Amino acid sequence: MGKVSKADARVLCYRAINPPLWQKNLADTLEAARGSKEANPRRLDVDVSYPGLSRISADPPMYAIDDFLSEGECDAMLAAGSRGSLKPSTISDKVSDVRTSMTCYLSRGSSESHMCFERLTQLLGRPHAAFEDVQIARYEPGQYYKGHFDGADPHDADAELFWRGGGQRLATLLVYLNIPEGGATRFGEIGLDVRPKRGRALLFFPGHLDGTLDRRLWHEACPAVTTKWVSQIWVRQLADPVRSVPKEWLDALEDEEPRGEVTAQSTVNHGQQR
Repeated sequence: MGKVSKADARVLCYRAINPPLWQKNLADTLEAARGSKEANPRRLDVDVSYPGLSRISADPPMYAIDDFLSEGECDAMLAAGSRGSLKPSTISDKVSDVRTSMTCYLSRGSSESHMCFERLTQLLGRPHAAFEDVQIARYEPGQYYKGHFDGADPHDADAELFWRGGGQRLATLLVYLNIPEGGATRFGEIGLDVRPKRGRALLFFPGHLDGTLDRRLWHEACPAVTTKWVSQIWVRQLADPVRSVPKEWLDALEDEEPRGEVTAQSTVNHGQQR
């Protein structure tokens, strides 16, 4: 795509985003989650024929995918993470001693992001716009992420803020990029520890399709003994329209945003970590 003027970028972004409709969709989804009475809510479907996929828990369902990334692809992800601006990890945009790793996000236009998005689409049949940005995290010896949910209870006080990222998180894809000592992913409620294996992906479902939270998937990253690298992608209920806006349009908005309106950039970073 050629160069886009700032004026054209604004018009095209707002047409794509349509903030009033997006806000209504978010509000409707949250209201539905709060009112859900489903006894056995459904989860995202999984392509069980995906190469290397195996079920490691039946209820709640959880899968491991060996060789989700090859050795070379793990190297590329590590290089991308090393080039990124690693910063102290946050929870709901705040640094907390609950999570002591360092993280960065990859550009959605990068080859590494596109590779992960394509494979996740094959696994779950969801569009790229439903995926949060690819996160890379580094845990140095002794660092950890204490017990937490990846999703949010729709009745929580901060649920509306969390929902701005596209509703409930329906799936987590966690990919181990190296083989550290320690650093297992522990699901205490179901008595399962998953140990890092390079290139292996772990797929689980923190939220149901109706937007409710699966409380059995409380989990933690146990302290690392040696440096641990992982990558994470979260899948939301709704395909966020701003994620479909070409990067060059958003870049064109960086230096000039209209006053008195909801801007594209103000909605780009609304995904919250949990």
